[in-house]
Amino acid sequence: MKNFLFALVWVGFHFSFAAKAETTPKIYDVYVQGSGCRNGSTSTTLTPNSNGVSVLFSEFMVDSAEWVRQRSCLIRLKIKLPPKVRMSLKTADYRGFAYANGKDAGALFTRVLMTQSYQLQASPVRAFRFKHFDDEIFFQPKVNLNSNCGGVATVYFQSHLQIDHPWKSKGQSFAQMDSFDFSLPDHVTFKKCK
Repeated sequence: MKNFLFALVWVGFHFSFAAKAETTPKIYDVYVQGSGCRNGSTSTTLTPNSNGVSVLFSEFMVDSAEWVRQRSCLIRLKIKLPPKVRMSLKTADYRGFAYANGKDAGALFTRVLMTQSYQLQASPVRAFRFKHFDDEIFFQPKVNLNSNCGGVATVYFQSHLQIDHPWKSKGQSFAQMDSFDFSLPDHVTFKKCK
């Protein structure tokens, strides 16, 4: 009898926990691709509660001394929303470092797209530009993309890093992106819907 009661309590606890978990938005899939984030050159970490992700880069860099002076990276996130919740995506964090010497200049361009139920939304291209620059890059592109109520929203962060080196320019310039961070509590707002 005690074993039966224990099993009944455990089953009830298990189902109540599962029901509670389904009311929380979660990131359940992360995918990266591009010349700046080739296979084996990134480290991706999803938080234990699946509400945040960090991507560390080792090859997302450009150098005026090299022939290739532009690299790109696509980060795709799939976010599962509870049935009566919609989200409004606001931004994400890009961190890195750049040094632009003389006439050299560079930029990190970012565009965010969101698909859900055969609908596509896209933000304008946002840019962090640098010239006569020797400092850290901290870029939060402003985005305002709104999901439908519930379901799965797929978000694409497209980023492009480049450095321009005129032929008369002397010296060497470079830029390197270190990380991408995205957190549901920090970069998204949620609203209830019918």
